[in-house]
Amino acid sequence: MNKNNKVIIEKDNGVGWITLNRPDALNALSWEMVHTIYDQLESFENDTDISLVCITSTHEDAFCVGGDVKEVYNHVIEGDTDYAANYLSKEYLMDYKVHTYHKPIVVYMNGLVMGGGAGLSNGCDYRIVNEKTKWSMPELQIGFFPDVAASYFLNNFPGYTGRYLALTANLIDGVDLMYLGGADYLLRSDQWPALKEEIKQTQWNTDTCNENLKQILDNYCETNSERSKISKIEDKINKYFSFNTIEQIVESLEEDANHRDLWAQETLDRMVTFPPTSMKVTLELMKRGQDKKLMDCFKMDLDLSMNIVQSHNFKEGIRSVLVDKDKKFNWSPLRANEVSQEDVDSYFVYKWKDGKHPLG
Repeated sequence: MNKNNKVIIEKDNGVGWITLNRPDALNALSWEMVHTIYDQLESFENDTDISLVCITSTHEDAFCVGGDVKEVYNHVIEGDTDYAANYLSKEYLMDYKVHTYHKPIVVYMNGLVMGGGAGLSNGCDYRIVNEKTKWSMPELQIGFFPDVAASYFLNNFPGYTGRYLALTANLIDGVDLMYLGGADYLLRSDQWPALKEEIKQTQWNTDTCNENLKQILDNYCETNSERSKISKIEDKINKYFSFNTIEQIVESLEEDANHRDLWAQETLDRMVTFPPTSMKVTLELMKRGQDKKLMDCFKMDLDLSMNIVQSHNFKEGIRSVLVDKDKKFNWSPLRANEVSQEDVDSYFVYKWKDGKHPLG
């Protein structure tokens, strides 16, 4: 084990451990990390001595805040789009491998879980949150869109809650995530060392792995999501976010905000800070993803990503949030009615070299 690595790999008693270790960047997934995780997942899957995989973080308050979009930006502004294609392809293949893995995967989603962190954790079999968990798909804040097959898993959330989270970039806690179906167990953070130690001390084998794991998790964790806050506003969410255009959603929020509905006003105030093009593209993505299979959602994400990373709004978002950090956004265009359906549709078509899509 080398603790200087951005991903720490261990094998112990039939368990393969993958621990994110880039604390200075809150475990944002670098090129190196994505490749290491993918390769190690493949290695553990083919290792007959491994029955269980656990994905964790060395950071007490962050599991993973997403992909390393700043590095993508750095390459794009230098005219290098191949980096974006290669990086995102590998990240999506890593996530797809998690979703389709042949051995059980436990993930401990401590603290911040955002964007690519949600993509890495969503497909795991046993998803543990704690009282510090703050989960979101925040991509609209940088002129991007919720990728990592969010159009697949957010559409599996109840009602229109997934669409709401995609279009508002709101943070939710671990109990909310359990209620929505994005997590399975709630653990007090001070109990994680004991749970981790019990996993390490248990002799694991393929035949009894799931049975033993469920018993251990039941001893330490809760599965009750009755305290969910989002469940209390689900009717409101379904009312506003069932509309199929951004204009209709905004109009419905404005109508109730004018009648002093504070939640509608706060939601509206948040959405108007995002670029209209990104919001329209995100809503279209969610609609298109409703009936797609998982890999088709990843393919759609990659096509869309390659157009978005070359757009003004993505470059402006990264500049404002991660480079200059002034948050003085110069989105273009500024109004939703200036973005046509033809404009939106064009983002979903990307011409790959030799006509070969990197995801097959």
